[in-house]
Amino acid sequence: KLVLLCLVIAFNFSGFFLYVVSAPAVIYDLLHLSGKDFAWLFVPGISGVMFGAFLSGRLAGRLSPRRTVFTGYLIMACAAVFNLGYSLIFPPALPWTVLPVMVYTVGMALAMPSVSLLALDLFPQLRGMTSSLQGFAHSLFGGLTAGVVSPLLSHSALMLACGMGGMALLGGLAWLLYLRVTAVTASSR
Repeated sequence: KLVLLCLVIAFNFSGFFLYVVSAPAVIYDLLHLSGKDFAWLFVPGISGVMFGAFLSGRLAGRLSPRRTVFTGYLIMACAAVFNLGYSLIFPPALPWTVLPVMVYTVGMALAMPSVSLLALDLFPQLRGMTSSLQGFAHSLFGGLTAGVVSPLLSHSALMLACGMGGMALLGGLAWLLYLRVTAVTASSR
């Protein structure tokens, strides 16, 4: 279960991190902006993270962790579908190329604390080890996204949109598998 929860966080973050490490290609090659225009990508992305974290704090105790994660995935899915649809039909342009990144980060930041807490609660006596494993998975997938995925996808807005959607899908599948394993474990007790 712990590995699945670590994968949820890592894949979800990689969907956003893909745009961070591909920023030069997005700003220069796709949007045809200058070196002074990186804020067009980073301000919406970080604003989304901040708003999602704020929402997560406001919803804590009101929604169950599972419901919070579901809501986060719903938001990420909407962002990914819009991103794919727009990228299929239109060329990259402001604000439409960066808007899905902002919306995606809202969902990502909304879901992340609940997933982290679920992971930490699996081993209450080993929270440090659990946190270290989460950090390792996060760093490993960040490195793979930067070194392998971004160079393959950053030449095209559509490919980046596919990358974001693919990461969200993989994170969602890891989440569903976690729910399935948890249900099977609970029913066998």
